[in-house]
Amino acid sequence: MLLFAENPTFGKYATRQDVKYVSISHTMLKAMSAKKTVRVGNMSLTDMLEYIDNVLIISTAEPSGMASVLSDLKTLQADSDYMPLLEKNIGGQRDLSLYRASDEQDEFVLFSLANAYTVVIITGHFTPEQFQSFFL
Repeated sequence: MLLFAENPTFGKYATRQDVKYVSISHTMLKAMSAKKTVRVGNMSLTDMLEYIDNVLIISTAEPSGMASVLSDLKTLQADSDYMPLLEKNIGGQRDLSLYRASDEQDEFVLFSLANAYTVVIITGHFTPEQFQSFFL
């Protein structure tokens, strides 16, 4: 999880009381995949394991946490390193998926703005097409 710990945008949430912060390492994902019934999106966790390195989930329904998460998401939207893959409007709320490629990893940032704000950051080695087949 060094990538997330070094990233001030997301690492700062680890100790906040108004935000739930869950990080799942590749080792934990491997242990979870032993149960063949675990599914994520269209695929079983076992099928995706070789592609995923880490998963970080940040969620909040607290007004202070929501304001901070929304501010960070707006910053990501303006960042030229991130390319939008998908935008959806559901019930007037905006769901947006962002993709960023680096030299060694692909990082996808998914977020949902509804009654509670949720951000899911998935890093690994996969193409945008593989990612979409996994989760969308």
